Amino acid sequence: MSINKKCLLSVIFIIFLFASAVKLKGDLQKEFVVGAYSNGALLDYNQNGEVSGVYKDILDFISAHASWKLKYVRGNWKDLLNMLGNGEIDILPCIAYSKQRADKYDFSQETVFANWGEVITHQDYDINELSDLNNKNVCVLKKDIYYTGPRGIKNLANQLNIDCNFIEVNTNAKILNLVAAKVAHAGVLTRIYYQTHKNIPNSPLMKTNIIFSPTDLRFAFTQNAPHNDYLIHTIDRHMHRLKNDPSSIYYQSLIQNLGTKTPSKIFYVPVNSNEIVILIIAMILLIFIIIVFSQIKQIPYWQFIIISVSLFVFGSLFSILEGFFLPNIVNIVEHFCYANSSIFLFLWCYKYFSQGKKE
Repeated sequence: MSINKKCLLSVIFIIFLFASAVKLKGDLQKEFVVGAYSNGALLDYNQNGEVSGVYKDILDFISAHASWKLKYVRGNWKDLLNMLGNGEIDILPCIAYSKQRADKYDFSQETVFANWGEVITHQDYDINELSDLNNKNVCVLKKDIYYTGPRGIKNLANQLNIDCNFIEVNTNAKILNLVAAKVAHAGVLTRIYYQTHKNIPNSPLMKTNIIFSPTDLRFAFTQNAPHNDYLIHTIDRHMHRLKNDPSSIYYQSLIQNLGTKTPSKIFYVPVNSNEIVILIIAMILLIFIIIVFSQIKQIPYWQFIIISVSLFVFGSLFSILEGFFLPNIVNIVEHFCYANSSIFLFLWCYKYFSQGKKE
């Protein structure tokens, strides 16, 4: 065998090995469980259980670049906090940071959004100041920072000797319903949640002048979980870049979900970086094969090499297409191509070295 053929085979095998390593890294996705609750434009889900909102768009972007597989778990606020504390979920988006909470959970450093609490009431009631809540029924969310936090409505009322009867519920929607039905005189909501519900037709609800407790909304994680350093570093790194890019998915999502400007379709490419690298490698390998095709034909059983490379190229193409349509079917075809590519390469090795031993 000439030195040229040895070099040729070495190049092909090096490219294959490198591509396989990148592919393996991409396939070994890190799977994390994310809590999802209804909080208006920032985080919500529809009747089919599909999660939406600004935080969902951010996590979609990060997971595509970091090769994450995310599983969303629906729940109310109180239950999700308990699940986070028990390690049943890995990430809880859209949570207000406080020093007290930082003693129970780990937090990302980058602020995603600034929020505060607001008091809403029925249009038939005259409530505009904290003192107007004296001897009134006030509907609040259990374990909400705007209820029990240091600057929450409960502490503010105690400091001003305002006697409120707090009605604790598990969802923001329940607050809207109880205030609308006049079961409660007032309710405490975040400014984002109320903003996305204030234009409900014929709604009797209105916002008061009572606003309080500005907070930073971040991501929270089970305290001291082994993967937290990696999660926090990855999320903060991407959030920092997204916030410094006016055209990023972060700002597109804010416009789309909060309606601060004319909504525009969010452009999002559901392809992770590993898949792009694999496609580039496959194209380089294909071009290389075409250039040296006449020399490859001099290698024993060269047809097996060509079939193996062709299947690898098709696999990389299907890997990209998987993110755009028929993901389950295309994923099967993708892995079929990769598996058979490896089989044909193995067969070539077996036949070639078996021939060598006979000689």
